[in-house]
Amino acid sequence: TSWSGEIDQLCAGVGDGNRRLAFISAGNAAVEHYGRYPDSNDTDPIQDPAQAWNAITVGASTACVRFSQQQFPGYQPLGTPGDLSPSSTTSLSWFRDWPLKPDIVLEGGNWVIHPETRRVMDPDDMTILTTAHASAGRLLVSFRDTSAATAQAARLAAILQSQYPRLWPETIR
Repeated sequence: TSWSGEIDQLCAGVGDGNRRLAFISAGNAAVEHYGRYPDSNDTDPIQDPAQAWNAITVGASTACVRFSQQQFPGYQPLGTPGDLSPSSTTSLSWFRDWPLKPDIVLEGGNWVIHPETRRVMDPDDMTILTTAHASAGRLLVSFRDTSAATAQAARLAAILQSQYPRLWPETIR
């Protein structure tokens, strides 16, 4: 798309010679597809503009399996620890000569499913905790899926760049 093409050019420094790192969320699978997990990871495609070849596309994995059984009786973790999160998308349905996406996966939380009703729910216990965007109200809020993973990936790169300021963006990548 023109959007992903522009991101590719910005990352490569076309126009101003300033190469950049760009982190883009892979995009989340449709919630109504979570009941088909893990197959939905393979069939729900990376979302625009995450198909940009020069940007770092970030997907979500999960290690979260603990949640309140009192709040969600009979439910089970949907995602398998160490695997893709139910929300993560991939490029597996793309043409084989295109890059494999996501480029990196980080914690994005998990969901739960009731084995009989197949109802999928999102307990706060299985999310990432972050600061709220507005100070009126709660100071901390839950954050999940590929957006939470993307924030963590950008943080890792920022730490590397601050420790090694002479490294090129491609080296950090």
